[in-house]
Amino acid sequence: MESVGTSLIVGTSDKYSREDHVHDLGKEVVDFGNLSETLQKQLNLLFMYLRERALKCTVSNFKIIMRQLDSSIAFKISQVAKDAVDNRIYENEDDFISFMKDLLELMKEFADEIQGRVTDISFERFMKSLEELKAAIGSGDAIQVAIQQDEVCFYAMELEMRG
Repeated sequence: MESVGTSLIVGTSDKYSREDHVHDLGKEVVDFGNLSETLQKQLNLLFMYLRERALKCTVSNFKIIMRQLDSSIAFKISQVAKDAVDNRIYENEDDFISFMKDLLELMKEFADEIQGRVTDISFERFMKSLEELKAAIGSGDAIQVAIQQDEVCFYAMELEMRG
């Protein structure tokens, strides 16, 4: 097109349609409701998948931890998370967050049970992940809760038995 210049330096094109202009949309200019229906569906599926994965990692990881630490509470955590997956509570953000509040309480009980049995540093990291989960739950952001639960699962698997 002849109306578009070839200048490679921003702001120097002398043609009507500059190829070097910059758009700054700022924050929250593109609203979710303004996205195409297809894109909205894809994002909703992705968000639901993140919630589902957070629950499934809880099932798997706490089942392993139950065996390693001989913990009945870890078994209970795995079981209630499995029930939540089976009941598909991840499909609804509010149900997911409500469930995670209850699960957090169980994981705090688990922490009480294992304190002193695992190394201090691994315990501190696990406790920090629980604190961050509590903050995420308080924010009401289901995606952040799912991401933080993944962190809890990671630090739970990193718990190390004392010498």
